[in-house]
Amino acid sequence: PHALDHSIREASQALESMNIQAPEILLLLGTGTDGLSASCEELATYKLGDLPSCPAAWRESELLTGRASGARLWALCDAPLEEATSWGRAWPIWLARSQGAGACLITAGACPTGDLDGTDFLLASDHMVMDGSKALHGIATSTLGPLFPDQGRVHDEASRGALMEAAASSGIPCTTGVLACTPGPSLETPAEREYYSRAGAQATAQGLGPLLHAMAHSGLPGVCLLPLIGTSHASVEVLIQRSEDLAPALAELIERAVPLLASTAQREQEEEL
Repeated sequence: PHALDHSIREASQALESMNIQAPEILLLLGTGTDGLSASCEELATYKLGDLPSCPAAWRESELLTGRASGARLWALCDAPLEEATSWGRAWPIWLARSQGAGACLITAGACPTGDLDGTDFLLASDHMVMDGSKALHGIATSTLGPLFPDQGRVHDEASRGALMEAAASSGIPCTTGVLACTPGPSLETPAEREYYSRAGAQATAQGLGPLLHAMAHSGLPGVCLLPLIGTSHASVEVLIQRSEDLAPALAELIERAVPLLASTAQREQEEEL
């Protein structure tokens, strides 16, 4: 088997032997998992490094499991270390999918490329991978997905639309648009920002390309929820303060997203059957 398949199989066997619950929804939260304890039940924490063949990028990460709105969750803070393999960065997506996850929520701080004053959050309706993602390089022999995956199903329209309505009902300024996945850790130059805007992107976020490629490859649809933390020329202090200001609304939207994604997961399971 391909090294990715072998890794997922070994880790899956370990999960089953440890009686770790299988997920319906994967939360991959670049904004942190601190607010989950208030809305989740049956919380448990595991170190991914205890799983055989866990890639180096995730060995220090903790996997949170629990239930919210009746749905079984896995949650990870998306802050991996450096990784040598092409597929290691997005490894949890393949693992969650192999365990039965039917939907995914990704959060990450984003910078608008144009005038989005008065808007606090972007829900990605499409994306452009500009960060040189190699998540699918060299995995042609993997049985975990097709050689040329359909990226048109990554962003679940039904969940996104329902979450937009939930945001509106709560008075949270939210819009939809195209996301440009950019490299980091430096922010964009003014020229790059203009380029992404002319290319059709409403916002940029760093390092999400591998995750979206893995979602497409594994057949895991979901929602990208992106707090707009400031423009690319803002100071670090401004970006941090903006993130803190948006944290309560972000926590509410994550909580509102869970039952919506549970419906998506159920629909995916019914289609597979």
